[in-house]
Amino acid sequence: MMLRRAFLASLAAMLTFSTAARAMEDRVLTLPLPDGTPLNIWVVFPDGYDPAKPVPTLLAFPPGAQDLSMVDAGFYWWAPVAIERGWLLIGPAAPWGKTFGREARPLIGPLLDELLARFPVADGKFHLAGISNGGVSAFAAALDFPARFRSLTVLAGMPPRENDYATLSALRGMPVNMLVGQYDEGFLAPMTRTRDALVAAGILPHFQVVPRAPHTLYEFQGDAAAPLFDLMVR
Repeated sequence: MMLRRAFLASLAAMLTFSTAARAMEDRVLTLPLPDGTPLNIWVVFPDGYDPAKPVPTLLAFPPGAQDLSMVDAGFYWWAPVAIERGWLLIGPAAPWGKTFGREARPLIGPLLDELLARFPVADGKFHLAGISNGGVSAFAAALDFPARFRSLTVLAGMPPRENDYATLSALRGMPVNMLVGQYDEGFLAPMTRTRDALVAAGILPHFQVVPRAPHTLYEFQGDAAAPLFDLMVR
């Protein structure tokens, strides 16, 4: 029953994906992790993709429930610019009822191993991004495996656990970009705390409070995400 749900979710997500990204070759693949957990990932390939040639790769954790429909929703921010700039874009879906920032956090390491074995990630390091719950997951991934990432960008996001704050120094040398809406009551305070903790750890993040914006930062959706990609490579 669970596999049937996953298949139906994959099919529905592919039918609803944005026009810009559907012009590309993109696929939903199932990765069997070493412990037997099947993880669905959605991959958008750049024009002229050659599996033998390294390519900048964005690993984008989805918001909300982190199922394939939420991977789809998150891609409305990342896919247009990723396609335009020739980046490989990967969105992982968490197992049913779990999220990568919490219950499924132990799966991040095996997921990264599988992705690096299958795709020509430039320098073996992903750019990392997440929206809301995906931003929380992105912080978890970056803190657990800092050597695997070139940058960290969250549109609302902070470390998921209290003891994560003691490990923020692991992000030294990595561009950290944090954007939050002025009226995002659930995230503004903890993200401000995270910024202060990063500064105390010797890290100067790009921290941006978007005026008059709520939790969802539509200002950076689609082509408007170009400045975020600029921040990733700063």
